[in-house]
Amino acid sequence: MQKSMLALAVAIAMPSALAADNDGELEHIQILSHYDKLRTEAGSATLLSEEDLAKYEYDDIHRILASVPGVNIREEDGYGLRPNIGFRGVTPERSKKITILEDGVLIGPSPYSAPAAYYFPVTTRMTAVEVFKGPAAIKYGPQTVAGTLNLITRQVPEFTEGGIDVAAGSDGYQKAHGYFGSVVNNIGFLLEGVNLQADGFKELDGGGNTGFNKNDLLAKFNYKMRVGQFDHTFGLKLSYSDEQSDETYLGLTDSDFASTPYRRYAASQDALMDTEHQQVMFSHYLEGDDVRVTTRVYRNDYERAWRKLNGLTNKSSSLSQILANPEEYADEYAVISGAQDSVLAGRNSIFLTMGTNDREYYSQGVQVDASFKFKLFDLQHKLSAGVRYHEDEIERKHFEQTYAMTSGQVANTGQDKVFTTLDTEATDAWSVYVENPNYG
Repeated sequence: MQKSMLALAVAIAMPSALAADNDGELEHIQILSHYDKLRTEAGSATLLSEEDLAKYEYDDIHRILASVPGVNIREEDGYGLRPNIGFRGVTPERSKKITILEDGVLIGPSPYSAPAAYYFPVTTRMTAVEVFKGPAAIKYGPQTVAGTLNLITRQVPEFTEGGIDVAAGSDGYQKAHGYFGSVVNNIGFLLEGVNLQADGFKELDGGGNTGFNKNDLLAKFNYKMRVGQFDHTFGLKLSYSDEQSDETYLGLTDSDFASTPYRRYAASQDALMDTEHQQVMFSHYLEGDDVRVTTRVYRNDYERAWRKLNGLTNKSSSLSQILANPEEYADEYAVISGAQDSVLAGRNSIFLTMGTNDREYYSQGVQVDASFKFKLFDLQHKLSAGVRYHEDEIERKHFEQTYAMTSGQVANTGQDKVFTTLDTEATDAWSVYVENPNYG
């Protein structure tokens, strides 16, 4: 989908007496803090810096990754709300074959129990994107065959800093993004917020939006202190996001697609994805002359309810059969497209079955990453090691309701919900790695 827009970006930076010269300091949240480390990373590693991301200010991760070799993507909604990303030729379906991290921590709703990534962070607020493929991805798991995608959020600044980014474009596209951070004594903070919305580029029979509205809020706090020979940084990260998007799986017949490819049938009027995500993460970073240790304790909660057309109550055929043979199923096709009412004198009633896939997820864990420099047998070594204990769970509460098509409009008939799936999956997992990439 092509999208035209106008954008305005403003940034302010006010040096503080507390600002430190940390050009040589490695960012402990970011796995690859600068290009020097790319050359020592096993396998394939690509870093898209803040400067790279600022060139086009893309909100869609598909467009951001288009410049990275070995990445295969499949568009779904045109806005990248639920990306389909694959590395090294694996299926891109809902990005379930790659590991997705935010600030080095698993961010998928349930990475082990249900790896399909129905939640994806807002990429416009990221300051770097790291892509690992092959041996470089082994230590991040749970998906170690294809690769790992690590998204880096804005860090608490070393001095007073803020910015505003506003954009508008076609199909009602709007973006409002702002952040502000500062340091008071040894306490730093960052507040950031994003709103993205669009009316959508598809044409819905009977009128209505086919776009989305997404909000994302982030707050970070840290406290720095020195004890003996070690520097300590204690951090707290809080994030919240919600989304409402008018998305459907319902397609078109061949003839309708050829004439109006952006059309959506009236039966998809009530389709809605409604989501909510929260994250809490505590972190501690210890740094000495030859030792660095990062400890993170995290919890993610995610809820989603996706209402969409599942089928017709007469169950004479599936939706795919109807759309593949609209002449054979003329009455069913007429109801789906809104040309015929569900209840018609002298004919069998054909109602719509709307299914809502209601799911609740959580993931939580403790993760410790450390690196040690030492000399052994006249060789300089840098030993890296890490351990993670992770728990996640998905609870499915899928149900169906009956809707009627009347004069080209869809309405709930008021009948009771019929639950179709009630189950829970949970996983407890340990992950351990040890590597010694630099020696000599």
